[in-house]
Amino acid sequence: MKVLIVNSAYSSFNKGGSQQFSRILVNYLKNKNIEVVVLTTGRTYREYYLDGVKIYQIKEKNLYWWRDRSGQSMIAKCLWYMLDQYNFLMKRQLIQVFQSERPDIIHTNIVIGISVAVWHVARSLKIPVLHTLHDYYLMCQKSTMFKTKECDGQCMLCGVYSKAKRKASNKISYLVGISNYIFNNFFNAYILSFTIPYNSNFFCRIVENFFR
Repeated sequence: MKVLIVNSAYSSFNKGGSQQFSRILVNYLKNKNIEVVVLTTGRTYREYYLDGVKIYQIKEKNLYWWRDRSGQSMIAKCLWYMLDQYNFLMKRQLIQVFQSERPDIIHTNIVIGISVAVWHVARSLKIPVLHTLHDYYLMCQKSTMFKTKECDGQCMLCGVYSKAKRKASNKISYLVGISNYIFNNFFNAYILSFTIPYNSNFFCRIVENFFR
């Protein structure tokens, strides 16, 4: 069985919760003799191996790489966010990787810079997707649901900004969250095609049993 893990950032430095989560999961699956491939983003395209795992670093096709947003003009940021709602320019790279690797299941995490186009591509190739919620990227422009204080719900701007993401959520086969809190907040704002309460070992059980 082969699992393709998608995360906008992935490195050996384990910076950020989603990176640590993905690294732990990669190691767990390797120990279960499950083949793992990782897809992440960067300023340029390259393929390399990290700890014996093949990494596809695809080039973000936007005004700038999402990690370079500091110092960008307000106009550039607005245009970047508009395209990132559904970045069709990323689809060709995604199709190439998915067709080359032919994974049995795709596990998406943070998809900023890749956008929800990844779900559409997976569905078009009939590959099931499990998505893990780490933050509020799918329902908040800042991914934090916080301004001067924690937001009570989606503001009008974020509602417009997340419209394409909400529509794309029906491409997900399974949805989990890193906590019940974030999962429930997401569920309250979204119409989902399939929902499962979070369990720390749940994803691993899905992967192991998915094609039995």
